Amino acid sequence: MPSDRKSIIVTGGASGIGLGITRLFAEQGAHISVLDVNPQGGDIVKALSAEYPDAGFSFYKADISNWDELASVIQQVHAQQGRIDVVMANAGISKEPRLIVDEDTPSKPALHTLDVNLTGTIYTVKLAIHYIRKNAAVNGATVPSKGSIICTASNAGLYPFAVAPLYAASKFGVVGLVRSLARQLEREAIQINALAPAVLETNIAPSKDLFKPMIVTPMSTLTRGVQQLVSNPSLTGQIAEIHGQSVTLREPPAYADEDTGKNIETFWSLGPKGGRWEDTPSSCVFAAPEIPPDNGRRIRDSSHTPPSLAPLVCRSPVAPPVKRGQEFGSDQIHKSHTGLSLPVCRQLCPPLARLCGLNSRPVMPSIHYPGLVEAQMPRARDPDDKKPQLSLRISCFVPLHWLELPFEHHTPRRPSPAPDHVVAPFVLQHRRLSLSTLPTKPMSSAKSRLASLAAHLFPSSSRSGSTSGTNGSGAPIDNLSVDNHTVGTLSWYNVHTLSPAFFLPRAAAIEPDAPAIYHRTANNKIIRRTYREFADRARGFAYFVKKKGYKRVGILCTNTPAFLEAVFGIGGAGAINIAINYRLKKDDISYIFDHADADAIVVDAEYVALLDDYKQTHPNVPIIIDTDTDAVEGPLCGPFDEAVLEGLQYDRSLGSKGWDGLEAQAADELAVNALAYTSGTTARPKGVEYTHRGCYLGALGNVIESGLAYHDGERCKYLWTLPMFHAMGWTFPWAVTAARGTHYCLRKIDYPEIWRLLKDEGITHYCAAPTVNTLLCADSNAEKLPTPVRVTVAASPPTAHLFEQMTDLNLHPVHVYGLTETYGPITKGYILPEWHRYPNVKDKYAKMARQGHGFVTSLPVRVIKTDVPEGTIIDVEKNGKEIGEIVFNGNICARGYYKDEAATRKLFLGGVLHSGDLAVWHEDGAVQILDRAKDIIISGGENISSVALESIIVTHPDILECGVAAVSDSHWGERPKAFITVKPNAKVTGEEVIQWMRDHPGISRFMVCREVEIVPELPKTSTGKIRKNVLRAWAKGAERGGE
Repeated sequence: MPSDRKSIIVTGGASGIGLGITRLFAEQGAHISVLDVNPQGGDIVKALSAEYPDAGFSFYKADISNWDELASVIQQVHAQQGRIDVVMANAGISKEPRLIVDEDTPSKPALHTLDVNLTGTIYTVKLAIHYIRKNAAVNGATVPSKGSIICTASNAGLYPFAVAPLYAASKFGVVGLVRSLARQLEREAIQINALAPAVLETNIAPSKDLFKPMIVTPMSTLTRGVQQLVSNPSLTGQIAEIHGQSVTLREPPAYADEDTGKNIETFWSLGPKGGRWEDTPSSCVFAAPEIPPDNGRRIRDSSHTPPSLAPLVCRSPVAPPVKRGQEFGSDQIHKSHTGLSLPVCRQLCPPLARLCGLNSRPVMPSIHYPGLVEAQMPRARDPDDKKPQLSLRISCFVPLHWLELPFEHHTPRRPSPAPDHVVAPFVLQHRRLSLSTLPTKPMSSAKSRLASLAAHLFPSSSRSGSTSGTNGSGAPIDNLSVDNHTVGTLSWYNVHTLSPAFFLPRAAAIEPDAPAIYHRTANNKIIRRTYREFADRARGFAYFVKKKGYKRVGILCTNTPAFLEAVFGIGGAGAINIAINYRLKKDDISYIFDHADADAIVVDAEYVALLDDYKQTHPNVPIIIDTDTDAVEGPLCGPFDEAVLEGLQYDRSLGSKGWDGLEAQAADELAVNALAYTSGTTARPKGVEYTHRGCYLGALGNVIESGLAYHDGERCKYLWTLPMFHAMGWTFPWAVTAARGTHYCLRKIDYPEIWRLLKDEGITHYCAAPTVNTLLCADSNAEKLPTPVRVTVAASPPTAHLFEQMTDLNLHPVHVYGLTETYGPITKGYILPEWHRYPNVKDKYAKMARQGHGFVTSLPVRVIKTDVPEGTIIDVEKNGKEIGEIVFNGNICARGYYKDEAATRKLFLGGVLHSGDLAVWHEDGAVQILDRAKDIIISGGENISSVALESIIVTHPDILECGVAAVSDSHWGERPKAFITVKPNAKVTGEEVIQWMRDHPGISRFMVCREVEIVPELPKTSTGKIRKNVLRAWAKGAERGGE
């Protein structure tokens, strides 16, 4: 056999699913050993040999339910082929005896189905493990995976299967076998997975008439699933459900509660000998995987069920084996001459699992101690002493709610089965370690937690003659080393927690008289406030919140000074702000404030009626009304102003502590600072958890990327065209304040007023969606401005045509892209100098319309394949052609969804934050969105990007805006339909636009719309995005203007 040819075993490989799998590996030139109980299988294999001359074949008649027969055959395969790489435990039957029978005396049921499907699979798996374990010795090298075992289960092993309960029982057993064996086999570098196919097209399937009402899955879907499992060494313990065109990795059910999970995990970790190690060829340990670069994020405590931290083998070829009977100690690590890692606790939160690239299988701590401690005892000999001199290197992973310290960057290395031990970033060195006295209660600061950790790890050094206070070389115990570099004593931890509330008192301290706020009030008065006044009012509201004990404060306001003051006040009080969209229906508003557990709500007087339903069910939640007038006292002021004054009086009663008595620097930067709710166009809105750290770094990113920084008198004058409630105004309430810019508040979008402010006030920056910019450019007041204005453009993909229009007016686009789940912007289309030298200026604008690269405070954005099992992360080619999904890692990825663990797991599936946006990845690293996955139109097998088609249609001289949605087509499945608005005084018909599309060189024939409907206005979200769900409803005949 050629040295590089894979050796495959397929049981039941001469018919049905097995035959499809045999063909898959034959196409790859492998050698397939087909085991089948049917002797006619030999003729089928002979025919396959002629069909696939580059592959190798052997046939063995074997009954997998007969241990002796099966063991003999697989031993022959190994002897002849020299190795076994993949075993497909596929053979099965579906003979079903009835269990509910009318009979006088119950008869013994025939269990041949269980004998073959379950017992035979267990036999096959055991033999596969035996021979695959030999592979490392054959190839002489350590490999990511020695081999792969794939069992054929069924979707009857996932769901109740009333027509065949014994068949279902056998397949449920296969699923349980695979999931339970996977962890143990990871230590052997052997993968084990299972296929759970639905109804398949095979040569032994029942009559097709039986399947008429069903979706029949093609064999190509199953073989694609096999290939994905075999080719990805990181996949193990997975159940791949095969249905239609989909391969879906199914997670095991969640634990009923935390205690159940702890019990199960503890039983598993102790093993069959009640907590004693077995003899092993070398040291066999449970080791945490090497932590890859942590994206600048800090790991947080989480109320979510911790994900799996799979046990991995860590071998040392020079170390003697661990002795039989050595205690898996509870109060100390027993001295040994070998490397040993002790998993004291795996209370690791989902973000850590994502950083480690692990699947989110729910597990709990293996042993109930407050930290994961790894001890490494290198072999070091004293020349005068034949006994080893032992020293400990203790790498501490303690519960993140107890010790909140950042994980430093490491170079990723594959953790298993390489001999390297994991080196955690915080290392304290000493001879002995006692685990019994570690504290479990949280402490007030990270510094005190670190000091306490050192004190509990090592006895006090104050006792005379004690050596326990040194690391063996006379160094004091408070020496701290990071990545093996000593950085001094514990005073090294000289940092402050990050919170964006800090930006306001800082700005007021630097420039108290600088202009902070400009606003035309509801009573049509202009107010201007300095940073001293802004900070004082926010401080007053903070003390009010603190006095009342509010922990979660809602905001239902338009873009007003009260909104800004509330944001900083709530944050300064250490509470959570819940700013929501005042354009939502009453029912959604009530749902959000109820879901968010609001203690009080700040509401603009214009929107008080929106809370009528909520007040009926929550009569005790205080409603704090802002009248938005120029008065701060007297009859024109309202409850919000009174709350500010009450808070300032409360501060004075406490001794006028000012901002020092608040939490401008959060006690816990990883705690939630705000809940930003999604729009909820197709489901209930989700509350996205924004941390203090994320808001701080998101704001700094916007200061840099949008150019807000203060330069020699050139103060940023920021116009609030973007709703402050939308993703917390993309963090610009904090960003503008950090730059000591002036907030120009705007109660509503008013294009003539915007142009007045641009011209008269010298606005320098604003954020707006493409639709807002489109209408702004089309306004009758539009004219080229004397000085450039930086316009941060996001919310939906803009067109090159729009960027050209904006630039002509001296509105210079800063193209960013992001999600509510990324604190708003997380990428930027960076304009490169060479673009200005392009002969055709339209080429420059086309590149400007790309979504670009990751923010300075994030990691590079990626585009991953979508035709792989869920949770598998494989990058697409950077060729600008292959379509994939945009995913993110980094500091400005939100913590998760409030009260929605399942959605959080899905959001971070595979260790990355999924956008749901389809894009291509260009050679220069820039990404370019094509569409949302659900908005791609599939017409006759061709994928049509609605975004790409819209960007061309709007270049028509008479068209103002365009939205494209799919309509059903009996022949093509789907086809595009365009909804357009036209420019003032333009006269164009839908038929003329269709003909223009046919003549346009950039529109392929299959992309041409057969229908173009002219509408007065396109449906939009509060941030200016075109509501594609409404367009799809219109395309199906829904009433125009309805939702």
